[in-house]
Amino acid sequence: MELKRKIVDFLKWTEKYTRTDMVYAVGVGFWWITGRIFSFLASFLILFFFARFAPKEVYGAYTYILSMAAIFGLFALVFIS
Repeated sequence: MELKRKIVDFLKWTEKYTRTDMVYAVGVGFWWITGRIFSFLASFLILFFFARFAPKEVYGAYTYILSMAAIFGLFALVFIS
């Protein structure tokens, strides 16, 4: 409990510099950041194993498909919004 109190006190101290409710931001943002880290690690491991163990043709096709999906996603964001 003492560590939690010190963290909350520190976050409240930083509120005057950030002008944001840091206790709320850290509480809500924790799960978002955790999900982003997990997503990054999963993507990195998939790419590592494809690059290390898959034939060049398979890895090339995989990266091509990922690139096309990213481009289509970019166009979807531009034209839908």
